Amino acid sequence: MPMSIDIILTKYNEQLAIRNLSKETIRGYNADIDLFVNWITNKRNGPVVMESITRDEVHVYLASKKDDWAPVTMNRKIVSISLLFEYAYKNHYVPRNVMEDYPHVKVLEKERDSLTADEIKDILDKIMHPTIKVFAELLAHTGLRISEGIHLTLNDIKFNEGVLQVVNGKGGKDRTIPMSDALMSKLQYYIRNIRPKTKSNYFFALKKTGSLSQQYVNASIRKAANEAGINKKVTAHVFRHALASNLINNNVNVTVVQKILGHASLRTTQIYVHTDQDSMKQAVNTLQY
Repeated sequence: MPMSIDIILTKYNEQLAIRNLSKETIRGYNADIDLFVNWITNKRNGPVVMESITRDEVHVYLASKKDDWAPVTMNRKIVSISLLFEYAYKNHYVPRNVMEDYPHVKVLEKERDSLTADEIKDILDKIMHPTIKVFAELLAHTGLRISEGIHLTLNDIKFNEGVLQVVNGKGGKDRTIPMSDALMSKLQYYIRNIRPKTKSNYFFALKKTGSLSQQYVNASIRKAANEAGINKKVTAHVFRHALASNLINNNVNVTVVQKILGHASLRTTQIYVHTDQDSMKQAVNTLQY
C-alpha cells in the first residue's frame, strides 16, 4: 500500500534514533528533508505519496535553490534526501530509489582561515567569562568539535589517567584524547573554583542552564577575536583547524593528528593543513640552483 512521505519519515526517524546518532545530526537531516517535503507538498497542493516522487522533481527542487545555497550546503541537502530514499527503498516502502547515484555539486577548495599560536593566546586573553574561557582553552588544546566539548560529562574527564573521553562523537564513534599538563591544570582549577553548584552532569555548566550553548560560545569567541584585532572569521571550529595546523607545523605526524581529531580518513585531516605565504617563500628560498 502506498505510504505518505510523512509516515515514512516518522519510521526513518525511529531508525536514526536506534543508530544512536547525535541529536544535532538527526536535527540536521530532518531540517533538510522538511524543506523538501514542504516544497513538494506546496507544489502538489496536498499530501504526497513517497513512491510517486520522481527524480526530476527532486532535481527541479534542488535547481531552484542553486542561487541560495553554497555548493557545500547543496551537497548536504542531497545527502539528507538521498539517505531518506535509500532507507525507504531498502525497507520496501518504495519500488525504486530515485536518488541512486545522484551527482554532487563540485566544490572548489579554498584556503581555510587558520590561527597562529599567538592569535589563539590573544583571543583567550580577551574572553572575560570564566567558564567560556576554560572551554575555549579545552578546544584549543584538544581540537574537540564544539558539540563534543559541550556534551562532556564529569565522568568523561579522567584526571588520574590524564585523558578525556569523547563518547558518541561524529559518526557515533568514541575516542580517548590525552590532556596536556597545562590543560589539566586549567580544568582542575575550573572544577575547584569556577564550576557552579548544579545537579547537571555536564562538565561545563552554567548555574542557570546547567550547560553551554553553541551560539553563546561562538558569540563569545567572535567578540574576543574582534577585540584582539584579528581580522579573520573566527569560530570555535577554527580552533580545531588551528590545532591541526599548528601540530603539523611542529612536525607532528599527520596520522597522530588524525587520531586526535577523530577523522575516519587521513584525507580529511590533510585539508586542515594550512600553508601560509611565509612558509612557501621560505621553502622556495632553500633552492640553490
